[in-house]
Amino acid sequence: DLQRTLKCVEEARSAVERVVRAGGHVLFVGTKKQAKPIVVEEAARCGQFYVTERWLGGMLTNFKTIRTSIKRLHDLDRMATDGTFEKLSKKEVSRLTRERERLQFVFAGIKEMPGPPSLVFVVDTKKEEIAVAEAARLGIPIVGVVDTNCDPTPVTFPVPGNDDAIRSIRLFTSMIADTVLESKAYALEGGDEQTVSYGGEESEAVDALRKSGIARADSRAGRTASEGVVEAYIHPGNRVGVLIEVNCETDFVARTDEFRELVRNLAMQVAAAGAEVVRREDVPADRIEREREILKAQTAGQGKPPQIVEKIVTGKLEKFFSEICLLEQPYIRDDKTTVGDLVRHASSKTGENIQVRRFARFRLGQE
Repeated sequence: DLQRTLKCVEEARSAVERVVRAGGHVLFVGTKKQAKPIVVEEAARCGQFYVTERWLGGMLTNFKTIRTSIKRLHDLDRMATDGTFEKLSKKEVSRLTRERERLQFVFAGIKEMPGPPSLVFVVDTKKEEIAVAEAARLGIPIVGVVDTNCDPTPVTFPVPGNDDAIRSIRLFTSMIADTVLESKAYALEGGDEQTVSYGGEESEAVDALRKSGIARADSRAGRTASEGVVEAYIHPGNRVGVLIEVNCETDFVARTDEFRELVRNLAMQVAAAGAEVVRREDVPADRIEREREILKAQTAGQGKPPQIVEKIVTGKLEKFFSEICLLEQPYIRDDKTTVGDLVRHASSKTGENIQVRRFARFRLGQE
């Protein structure tokens, strides 16, 4: 049905436009033989990033480790150009050259990528099922060419099409590249800013947006996420109650069953896990400093070097945030996912900016 295909194509283009206009970046993924040269060419043409060799497990979900390997590649590139290799033995240069070539082979398309992608375009969603699963887990929107042998369920914006024919691959890949270029031009001309859902950790997303000069999350959330729902929830046993406000951009989304289910699940999370604030920015600075001092005092008597003590304190502070900050807590129904991931996934599914505004938790007899 070409009419339905056309509708899917327009939805995919709109998703790419939203991401790129907001300063996000797109990752092109295509490791099958006939797709490789096309993906490299089109991604380079529009100034985006690509993976055309074997997808490494954890390339998205464990991006911090991948970033370490990319940093090593940059170091080797620098050593090859600044004369360092000339000062080393031939055996050492040979070893480092082989390491550099191996890293270049795997990470050539993403070594300049500033952080987790804002959207992933996949040529063959069955062959790239690991990439699709990782993006879906992190709530990163996926635009995928879905053939008759593929499952469209995990793909945010499925585009029915032939993922084997070279002409078909070029058609869809060039369409995404053209959309990226058009959206960049629109943004440079001063078009309206739109919100974008970044995958990965929320702090990494904000950092990436700040580097792009467009991270005004507070004012944007206040301007766009003006609709929503206030949910009241009573935990079984009638001893804990929660009021929570979750915002979205339109009344249409606020009235959907999916949005109301999300809000109810968030209320259940607050009741069961006892979050105190929405995000770590809401924790008072004096409380963080007090917690840091307590942790330092607990660690100081262990006889460890100061730098090790600082690392231990930092790690325990992260645990502290994950216990009291709603968006950083493990989701009670899936401890491999954070509440922030849950909200980001809902944002990518609806195409709207969904924000947890505030909540209040009441416990019987508690002041």
